[in-house]
Amino acid sequence: MQVSQLWGVKGVIGVNLRKLSQIINDGDKMNVKFKMPNFRRNLKGKAIAKELLMTVIGTTISIVLTFGTAHLVERHQKRAAGRQTAMMAIHDIDNAVTTMRTLARQEDENFQIAAYVLNRQDSIGHIGIDTLESVMQYITHLDFTYSDASEHTFLSSQDAWKNINNAQFIDIMESFYHSRRETYAVLNKHYLWRRPLTEDDEYRLMLEADDYQVDLASALATVLRDKHAKAYIEFAPARQRAFNSMADSWQKLSNQAKFTLGITDEELTRFLEQKERHGSPLTKSTLMGRWVNLQSDDNEVALLFMKDNRLRYTLTTYVANPFYTGRIVYDKRYKGTWHLDGDSLFLTLDNNFDCSIDDSQATCQEQMRDSLKSFVKHAREQFELAKEQAAAAGGTIELRYAASIDESGSKIELRRDETDEGGKVITEKDYLTRKDE
Repeated sequence: MQVSQLWGVKGVIGVNLRKLSQIINDGDKMNVKFKMPNFRRNLKGKAIAKELLMTVIGTTISIVLTFGTAHLVERHQKRAAGRQTAMMAIHDIDNAVTTMRTLARQEDENFQIAAYVLNRQDSIGHIGIDTLESVMQYITHLDFTYSDASEHTFLSSQDAWKNINNAQFIDIMESFYHSRRETYAVLNKHYLWRRPLTEDDEYRLMLEADDYQVDLASALATVLRDKHAKAYIEFAPARQRAFNSMADSWQKLSNQAKFTLGITDEELTRFLEQKERHGSPLTKSTLMGRWVNLQSDDNEVALLFMKDNRLRYTLTTYVANPFYTGRIVYDKRYKGTWHLDGDSLFLTLDNNFDCSIDDSQATCQEQMRDSLKSFVKHAREQFELAKEQAAAAGGTIELRYAASIDESGSKIELRRDETDEGGKVITEKDYLTRKDE
């Protein structure tokens, strides 16, 4: 028997796979069950060929579907991973834009305060301590820094580039990273951003002061007479324009990157919210009670959430010093309100506060007793002055956190974005532990 006869009807090799797929689908609709061939049956000739052919075709389709589906799943996973990487990179640009906008705003605010003091040098001793401290910080040396973790991950991962598979997007990100590096180099070297008071100058002022307590009025009066200090303050509008210009440039890159991959602001927001979400949402019943945040051995924050949405916020600081043993306890107490909205916790604190200083735990040698008394007296005077200024200013302190609670119900995570003095956006995370009285 010839080979062609063994395989039966002429044209079998040209079986239409689409037609076969339709037949299978129609069989499913009619509840027809396709069974594997039974090789124990006594078949001959064309029947054997038919059974073999159906087996070969079925096996081939199974292999194609298995490997084809696996390939499609893998390609989808890579595409999703690439899109997530891209959104993280875009978020890095958006954070940098926020940083520049914040620096521009802070520059304007600090300029207004510094110019006020600069024009009142003859009466500087009558200016509030908070104002003087703000000016001192403004003119004291500061390094501008940023986190390059996202940049390093993006530029060092060939897999990320392959998954994104968009040369234009990669060019945009490389342009941004290069621009950011150059910008921060300028911020840390150019004379426009060179502050007049160095860290060594600040340390020298402290050493020259009695009991290391710097007289800010006297120190600033001396520093502000220097041309460098005056020039630095007067150059503030130029720095503000530079910050806003860089923010505009990076915002354009962010918009280009989003357009290139078709990423909307809503999609990016959902991705970031999902990425940052931990624990379970807070409810009023799970939040009520006293929660403590042990920030360090020297600081403790306690929040008492009450049923009627009243809030008590207490900051306790334990202060040590070389000329006494033990610690002096500072207590600063605020009253306010709280409310929940989704996963957001809103705190509103009255700007007025109560305070107290407990020096009963501090002891010293006899020759240092006057220094200890002077130190405590100065601290109490500063507290009272701060209270008077807060009462005069009035108003409230508004705080908003993304909040969640763990499975045990004994720990809360609070998250919010903050911008440090160098303009870097940092997501601060604080953890509260239930500690009912």
